[in-house]
Amino acid sequence: MTSKSSNKIFVVREYREFLDEIKSTNPKLYNRLCDKIREIRLNPFKSKFKNLKNSDGYRRVRLGKFCIIYFVEGN
Repeated sequence: MTSKSSNKIFVVREYREFLDEIKSTNPKLYNRLCDKIREIRLNPFKSKFKNLKNSDGYRRVRLGKFCIIYFVEGN
């Protein structure tokens, strides 16, 4: 992942295992998920990325039937 952004993404172990499994079983979905993670890294506050209701700072983005939930620390 090469990017001009200094944002860092930390992935929980369960999601990393899921990505590893998807990479071998559904490479197209794997690429779409990785593209979405890159998009979050570049601009985590993009308007189409929504705040989770009743949460403190957590955000979500949908990708088909999947939902990526993330938290931004700092600015």
